[in-house]
Amino acid sequence: MDQPSQLRERLLLGECFLTEAAVVERMRREFLIPADDHLVYGGSIYDAHARTALASIYRSYLQIARSASLPILITTSTRRSNPDRISVSRFANRNIHQDWVAFLREIAADFGDSTYIGCLLGTKGNAYQPQEALPEEEALSFHRTQCQACLEGGAEFLMAGVIPSLSEAKGLARAMGETGLPFIISFIVTRRGCLLDGTPIHEAIDAIDDASTPLCFMVNCVHPDHVRAGLSAGVNRNRPSMRRLIGIQANASTLDPDELDGRAELHCDGSASLSESMLTLRRDHGFQIFGGCCGTDATLLEDLAARLHEPHPPSRP
Repeated sequence: MDQPSQLRERLLLGECFLTEAAVVERMRREFLIPADDHLVYGGSIYDAHARTALASIYRSYLQIARSASLPILITTSTRRSNPDRISVSRFANRNIHQDWVAFLREIAADFGDSTYIGCLLGTKGNAYQPQEALPEEEALSFHRTQCQACLEGGAEFLMAGVIPSLSEAKGLARAMGETGLPFIISFIVTRRGCLLDGTPIHEAIDAIDDASTPLCFMVNCVHPDHVRAGLSAGVNRNRPSMRRLIGIQANASTLDPDELDGRAELHCDGSASLSESMLTLRRDHGFQIFGGCCGTDATLLEDLAARLHEPHPPSRP
């Protein structure tokens, strides 16, 4: 069975997965490597020092998963590497998505076939500003090229991350669906249970599933306490489509998205209870995919990995 098919089957069977914790913020604050003006760290694999730092980060996450006998999803650091940004960057002549997949495959070679390598995509505009979102048809056209590049580069799945609006999410889903690869839509949501554009989570899931069929849905760049509040909000409660939301890459800050947008300093509320809060999403809502983003590192994954072998929670109602 090939990797994409294996990934689909394992998720369907209810297995728990890790995914990476922070990469971008660790490059910036721990390794003191400056971000590119256009691609952030999308072009970092072409610099020897940055490439070494990236390899260290990813290997630490892969080692945690292997030690715990857990499958892991890892993605390219290419959320801002869209066609417009690549064209005006100093990497315009590079096959960035393909080269990133090759880089991750090289790193993952020693970690077995429970590692799944995906390409990370993002919105054209600022993910914290939903008014910048593309209309659906424009999003389909805009994102189609990079989705095909990921397919040609050997990605095993695709992920669209920090997605704030329904219109661009639908276009992205259709573009990713054209590749035939399994793909994931990961929203940024509010504690009121909506995307940043105001669409209730369950309505967004239903609309995207009607247009294309993601492997599953996730949330990222948001604290798990906000996610729990959003899932409990009356607008989403007892909606069958919410069973399709099964993963989180948690932000360590409890600030709302509008408070985090453009913030110069990293804000964290302490990691001691972060994994506990995340694991309540497994117990209460059947989440299967766990990782981190801003303010997290290997410490979070180690704690999660140690606890994900506990008995599977009861099935959702």
